[in-house]
Amino acid sequence: MLFSYNWLKEYLEGLPQAEEVSERLTMSGTEIESVSKTGAAFTNVVTAQVVTCDKHPNADKLSLCQVRTDREELQIVCGAKNMKPGDKVALAMIGAELPGGFKIKKSKIRGVESQGMMCSEVELGLKDTSNGIMILPPETPLGVDYGTILGSDYMMVAGITPNRADLLSIRGIAREASAVTGARFTEKSFPVAENGRPIGETASVSIDTGAPCGRYSARVIEGVKIAQSPDDMKNRLEAHGIRPINNVVDVTNLVLLELGQPLHAFDLDKLSGRKIIVRLAKEGERMETIDAKERALDASMLVIADNAAPVAVAGVMGGKGSEVSETTVNILLESAWFEPSAVRSASRKLGLSTDSSYRFERGVDIEGTVRALDMAANLIAKLAGGTVAKGVIDIYPSRSAPAPIDFRLKRAHEILGVEIEEKEVLGIFGRLGISAKVKSASTIEATPPTSRMDLATEIDLIEEAARIFGYNNIPAKLPVAKLAPGDPGELALLRKKIKGALAASGLVEVMNYSFVSKDAFALGSPQKDGVAIMNPLTEEQVIMRGSLLPSLLDNLKYNLARKNEDVRIFEIAPVFAAGEKLPEERQMIAGLIYGARYESGWSFPRDTVDFFDAKGIVERLFESIGIEKAIFEKGQRHLMHPGKTAVVKIAGKPAGTIGELHPELWDRYDIRKPAYIFELELGAILKAASAVKRYSQLPRFPESERDIAFISGEETPFRDISDSIKRIDAKHIEKVELFDVYYGSNIPSGKRSLAVRVTYRSREGTLTYQEVEDMHSRVVSELKDRFQAEIRE
Repeated sequence: MLFSYNWLKEYLEGLPQAEEVSERLTMSGTEIESVSKTGAAFTNVVTAQVVTCDKHPNADKLSLCQVRTDREELQIVCGAKNMKPGDKVALAMIGAELPGGFKIKKSKIRGVESQGMMCSEVELGLKDTSNGIMILPPETPLGVDYGTILGSDYMMVAGITPNRADLLSIRGIAREASAVTGARFTEKSFPVAENGRPIGETASVSIDTGAPCGRYSARVIEGVKIAQSPDDMKNRLEAHGIRPINNVVDVTNLVLLELGQPLHAFDLDKLSGRKIIVRLAKEGERMETIDAKERALDASMLVIADNAAPVAVAGVMGGKGSEVSETTVNILLESAWFEPSAVRSASRKLGLSTDSSYRFERGVDIEGTVRALDMAANLIAKLAGGTVAKGVIDIYPSRSAPAPIDFRLKRAHEILGVEIEEKEVLGIFGRLGISAKVKSASTIEATPPTSRMDLATEIDLIEEAARIFGYNNIPAKLPVAKLAPGDPGELALLRKKIKGALAASGLVEVMNYSFVSKDAFALGSPQKDGVAIMNPLTEEQVIMRGSLLPSLLDNLKYNLARKNEDVRIFEIAPVFAAGEKLPEERQMIAGLIYGARYESGWSFPRDTVDFFDAKGIVERLFESIGIEKAIFEKGQRHLMHPGKTAVVKIAGKPAGTIGELHPELWDRYDIRKPAYIFELELGAILKAASAVKRYSQLPRFPESERDIAFISGEETPFRDISDSIKRIDAKHIEKVELFDVYYGSNIPSGKRSLAVRVTYRSREGTLTYQEVEDMHSRVVSELKDRFQAEIRE
């Protein structure tokens, strides 16, 4: 927020210099981002009067003027045409320096000597545009340094946090500056001469039930004369970034800046029935706002209407049809409190942000509406004439009464680490406008003003006391406390182990947005309802992802486009699905491998990864976190190859899938060879993971191995064969390993040849040859009888 140091001084007595005020406000939490001095940026410019103004003898577009100061008369050649004899002007004398390093010298212009220059506002650096020579007020004395007439000021830019809406005004900043500097704050009074007829005879106001308007106040002024505002008011508005319009509108803007209360002036004669109705818009209603744009309204927007139609979007912008113009004679001044959320919603939907909506969205002082009306009526009566109607329309259904808060001195000491005396706390609260009294020993009862909506609890008051007491006055002490590492929880520890295991397998972690396109969501979760984003940034981020795999495939495509042909990546992140009331969230692990199995090198084979590489990664992951009973069964998934997909089960329950990317998706992701992907549910893994490591004694006796080759149906999972063999003699059959799979012309269709190595060992003694042979015979019989296997000799 931009504010004037000189304007602050109208409220404060004994205010320190601007630089000190800036530092103290910043140190108390109200950051002053910049302080810039304003005023004369020129030298040797004096006030003068035009004596004559004739045509230049040698140029049609130039004028030759005689201009006098209090000491001499000078000849000036000028290109402007807006001055006339008798006008007072700002004259840059010979040797004057103007903004931009421009120096005035005696010179001849088209053969005629010019002894200075009459200046415009632009040439003096006072404005960005002008319509010719700057004409000064008739009462301006001659020969006075114009810089002294302008005076000097300091403009400060404050970074106001959203919770401090009370600082969005000169009065609010002045109250804060009083608290931090000790300058005496004095309220202004705005007496209103109510010489008109009773206000009830001029206009009426009503608030519909359910309309988000907590208070609506209005005054009526009849017989005003619309004109330009005085220069000092226009200069003040321009210095604060507001364009002057006319005396009535400028007053409402001045009140906005000084008191922080937005006002709106209606042309009363343009209001149907001279009536104001505060209501919600009707679906399909439209209105043209002051900026000459037609706005479509909906039933959620609060409007100010007359008997016929909406005339303003409440708290945002007035309507074109009821704005104050040069023909306006009677006005109705609006000062209200609208629900911040209602103003914010309408502003966002209409794409319309104004100085008024900025303040209403953050919350204005509900008790300040009539004060703002009185200031406006006082100024309008002075500047535009007219008579102020007797009384104020003030509809205030439910009065605001802030609840008192107990401030315990002992508690403040515990929080701040420094003791602030009771008397000092009372003084701090008084300077902040907080009503405070001693309730009991070491307890103060404090009632915040209605403008301080950020003060709701004791801790808020403790912060206020600390701010004004001075953070630099609080000694720096190390806290006396036990320092112990926090418990990260089982899930966090498991995630760390999983990341380590996958990294050890050569995978690199990636992180993607949780928002994806509709196509990507359908690819990963075709059977699920998604969680749509209400305000998506792009079409590529409109829905919460239901699977991590489409994001990993996008990562693969990105890398392939940049000639990275070997990709091993994983991600641990949540996925989302629509729930009955709230979205459902599940933590998932997904991985992708693509390209060469080994690093490039003369001694490494140039094999590409396959299904069993991906399966091995998952098996090593399970081994690292203590999962022993994971199995892989043939399965299907939407984006995986129908014949090369497995369902991962832990303790008999599905926990994820693993497989080759479906060939139909190769073109979509610009791949030229198989990619292998897996996705596992972290919740299922957490239930089965074990942090306990099991150790066993090294075998004391030797093992015996027997190899057996046989032909069996290719639909029979090897896991069933392995489990069946182990059950024959679980005590002595130590391992069953598959070391060869063969398909060939001599193998019948639908069959395959498997070569298995069975390891026999006893932990009680060395097995004899006959004992091994007996067990191996039982293995052969099991294969023949149960699986109809044909033993190959």
